[in-house]
Order: sequence, then structure tokens, then C-alpha cells
Amino acid sequence: MGDLPHRIIVSHAPPEAYATMTRPILAKLGYAILVPEEFEAVAEEAEDLRPAIRIVDERQLAEIPDESDGLPIVVLTGRHGVTGADSRIVGAIRRPAGMHELYRLIQQVMEEAPRSTPRVPVHLPVCCLQDGREWWGTMLSISENGCLLRSPEPLMLGAHFEMIFALPREGEIRCEVETAYQLLPDIGIIFHGLPTTQRNAISRYVVEALGAKPPVEAEVDHGGHAGYGERGEGVDVEEGLPDRACTPTADGHVGGHEVEGGIGREGDGTSGEGEGEVGGETK
Repeated sequence: MGDLPHRIIVSHAPPEAYATMTRPILAKLGYAILVPEEFEAVAEEAEDLRPAIRIVDERQLAEIPDESDGLPIVVLTGRHGVTGADSRIVGAIRRPAGMHELYRLIQQVMEEAPRSTPRVPVHLPVCCLQDGREWWGTMLSISENGCLLRSPEPLMLGAHFEMIFALPREGEIRCEVETAYQLLPDIGIIFHGLPTTQRNAISRYVVEALGAKPPVEAEVDHGGHAGYGERGEGVDVEEGLPDRACTPTADGHVGGHEVEGGIGREGDGTSGEGEGEVGGETK
């Protein structure tokens, strides 16, 4: 099996109970979904290995003994959901289980500080506008809820301003944002009032970017979150940024700079696979 993510889930459900790419993408986010035979093979080499939860198709619930190991169960069900009669069941998702829905539930069940949406590392120029001022910053990661920003201009916590950036293959995103927290030297940003079309574009970009990343052994930060190494240390916020007014365009160019590919290598402004933290939005 090779290196496994830090979170192991045993699946008692057929492949068709999951939406396309759900299991591969969750593996890249640090959650390995193994069928019982796969888990038993891995457990032979690591005696203290223990899964975190079980995912069970409702049609296979009878196969799980009542005196099981006490693992919480997430049920894949039809439109009617589940009752609270079985104390082992902590949640349910309608089949086929989509990546976003299953990710949210897994986070709520398994993590002390759950995140609602996955994020990916990026290295994108961002135009920031506030009170008649404008400047360029660098986006280091993004989710559909927010991003991690490195800015040459100081920003107060709770500050509201406008951001404009272009996502490769998706086009221009323009939104009102708020600074939510500091992750020195960077700022966590919340997106406010995103139109559905733009939120869907960001979500689509994140899923495509995750699907394009090669499998890696996920790291876990102190909050228990799966990540991909550091969050962009060594990135020079001034290097490679446009030196003209904010002019993102829908064809994937920002300030005259091509951003096709979008995911930059850590520490530089080139396109390619990144190893920055999968981080950015509020918890």
C-alpha cells in the first residue's frame, strides 16, 4: 500500500456508493478509505494501527457485529436517512457520497477543529483595494470560503476590502473580503457575498487541483488537519508581482502575468506542483 495518510477509514460499501474521485481526493487530503481486506493486510505490518471510523452502506449494516470495536459509523443511505436507534451511527450521507459532503462530515466526526471545505496551495497575484488604495499581494492557498494572503501592506484584523484575482481556466473572481486571523506573516481571509457562479468556480478549481496532485503522505498540523508541508515560507511577496494597476482579466492573466497552471512551487513564482499548506479559510 505504500505510505498511508494519518487517518484511516474502513469502508463497508461498494465503489458505486461513492461519487467519482471522492476516495482518491480524500486520500490526498489525508484520509485513506480502505475496504476491510486492505485494512487487514496493512494491519498485519502495523499491530497498533487502528481505523478512525467506518463508512457503511446501509444495505451492509447487518454485517457489522453489535459487539464491534466501538468505532463510530457513517452510513451511506438513500433519501430517507437514518434514525438514532443505533448508537454507533454518528452521521449519514446520501449515496453516491460526494467528496464535499463526505469531507465535511468526516471533519466533524474526526477532527477537534473541523474545516468545512478542502483547500489547495496556490501562488497567485491578487489585487487588493481599500479606501482608494490598491496594491498587489500573493495568494498562498484557497478554498471556496477564503484564502491565505501574503500582503506587503499591513492589514488590521476585521478589516474589509476588495480582492480581484484570476483562477486558471475559471477566469476573474472579484469579491468583498474580511481579514479573519493572522498566521504570521500571512493573513487568513474570508470571502463575503460570493455569487453562486464564482463560488462554484472556486470549488471546481479546488477539486481539479486536488485531483491533479500526485498522492503524498499527508502531514498533520497541531490542529489535527491534513496538510502538504509548509505554507509557503520562502515566498517573496514582491517577487514576480505586477508593477501596474490591478487589471485581472477573464482569460487567466492578471496584471500582464500568465497564471495558467496556478499551483506554484514553494518559494518561487513559477507554475507547477506546490507543497504549500492546504490552508487559508477560517475554521
